[in-house]
Amino acid sequence: TDVANEASAVNAINTAILNFGALNGLVNCAGVAPAEKVLGKEGPHRLESFARVININLVGTFNMIRLAAAAINKMPAGRPRMRPRRAVSWP
Repeated sequence: TDVANEASAVNAINTAILNFGALNGLVNCAGVAPAEKVLGKEGPHRLESFARVININLVGTFNMIRLAAAAINKMPAGRPRMRPRRAVSWP
């Protein structure tokens, strides 16, 4: 699934609902980190590479949160609703 692409994300959410009967939460774990220095032997870090990181790690995360929240909110009455949770940080 391309998490930054709305149609792809909607398809993933709909597939989960069809396979499991409901959507009760979201585990947002997509992310990339290119192994490039800001200034390397080949010159400066490629801007396209950085833009891809932002698109997947930031835009994609927000895209999945908003679409999953909308789908959960549409669940029938009596189903558990999504409650925001704090991220767990490791030492």
